[in-house]
Amino acid sequence: MIADVPDSDYDKTILLNNLGTALFLRFDRRGDLADIDDSILAFGQCADLTPEDDIDKPARLGNLGRALRGRYERLHEPGDLDTAVSVMQRVVELTPEDHGERSSRLSNLGTALLRRFEWKQEQEDVNQAITVL
Repeated sequence: MIADVPDSDYDKTILLNNLGTALFLRFDRRGDLADIDDSILAFGQCADLTPEDDIDKPARLGNLGRALRGRYERLHEPGDLDTAVSVMQRVVELTPEDHGERSSRLSNLGTALLRRFEWKQEQEDVNQAITVL
């Protein structure tokens, strides 16, 4: 069980990431809100336990951001979208300019910003989205 693995064990981050992914996929298929909530918890704990300088930190934060955006799409809870944007901004900050995943991470951020623009109608969100896309 994951709870039995010490936080200091790097394998715990891998287990939490895999759990978050499985729960997110099941939510996508079945729509059970408990799955997306648990997915966000797993991805959040995974990101928290992953050191800032770890090469996997941006991807793990990206999973959290996508799960938050997914829950927003279902429940329209504004806090989820604000947090998703903040997390995805951090993902882009941590991703080197020449990284192969940078364009998809910018796209994820741009999509979240556009969703937030649709909700808040704040021009800055659409301006930032245009910049990153």
